[in-house]
Amino acid sequence: MDNSGQWRTILFVSIAALLTCTSVTASPFQLVITDNASPTLPIYIAIYPASAKDWDSEPTLRLHEVLPETQTVEIALDLPPGEYAIRAFVDHDNNGALNLNHRGHPAEPYASSLSPERNRRSQRFEHAIIMLTADQPSVSIGLTYPRSSDD
Repeated sequence: MDNSGQWRTILFVSIAALLTCTSVTASPFQLVITDNASPTLPIYIAIYPASAKDWDSEPTLRLHEVLPETQTVEIALDLPPGEYAIRAFVDHDNNGALNLNHRGHPAEPYASSLSPERNRRSQRFEHAIIMLTADQPSVSIGLTYPRSSDD
C-alpha cells in the first residue's frame, strides 16, 4: 500500500472512531412540549434536580425560547442523566413572570412534568419528578390553557 492509501485508511478509521464516540456521548435529552397554541410568544422553562425538593429551589437549567408555529416543540436539553422536575409557562404579556388570577391559579398557559406513576397532573413538586436516561432520553409536557385570564 502506498503512503496515500495508508493516510486514507488512517483518516477513515479516525473519522469512524470520532463519529462513534460522538454519537455515544453527544446525544442530548429532549423536552417535547405539546398543545402549543401560542406561536411567536416566549416560553420560559425551568428544570430542577429532584434533590431540590420544591419549586422554590434554584433550577439547574433555565431556558427562554420563542414558540414556533407548530403544535409540538422539541427542545434539546444539555443535562446529565438523572431525575428532574420541569415547569414551563407561556408569557402572554411578556413580563417574564407567570401571572396568577385572584385565586392563585395560572392565568397564562403552563405545563409541568408528570411522574410516570401519576395519571393526573399535579402542581406538587414530588409529582413532577421524571428520569432522563439513555433508555428514556425525552420527556413530554403538555401546555394547559386557563379557561379565562380573569377567573
